[in-house]
Amino acid sequence: MDIILSEKNLLCEKYQIKFSYMIDGEKLTGIKSGDIAAIFGNALDNAIECAAELPVEKRIISLIGYARQDVMGIHIENYCEDELEFRNGLPVSTKGDDNYHGFGMKSIQYVVEKYGGNLVANLEEKIFSVDIIFPVLD
Repeated sequence: MDIILSEKNLLCEKYQIKFSYMIDGEKLTGIKSGDIAAIFGNALDNAIECAAELPVEKRIISLIGYARQDVMGIHIENYCEDELEFRNGLPVSTKGDDNYHGFGMKSIQYVVEKYGGNLVANLEEKIFSVDIIFPVLD
């Protein structure tokens, strides 16, 4: 988790994106490192790609991870001025070729469901958010 956050923080600095995060990585110990990379790597790459195209004052990404009793929650949000189409609860790639793009969110959803969790993606008032909830695993 630390490696992913450090790498994404450097990318954010490169693109002048304000990146704030607060997460208790201890609650992720039951999840394989490759699956953590799939969730956070894909979600943050998508947010960085979107934010880098915005005016500097709107280049903001927020990541919050929280645990309550036996549930882990993750909330990631960023500004998004694109009009997104959603299919089966996930945004459709804006890159045009579905054969080569759009797998990041699907892989996040696959990993989250593999651990008994749920993913909700939403675009409301130009704020794109991903909310993930799954049981805390030991």
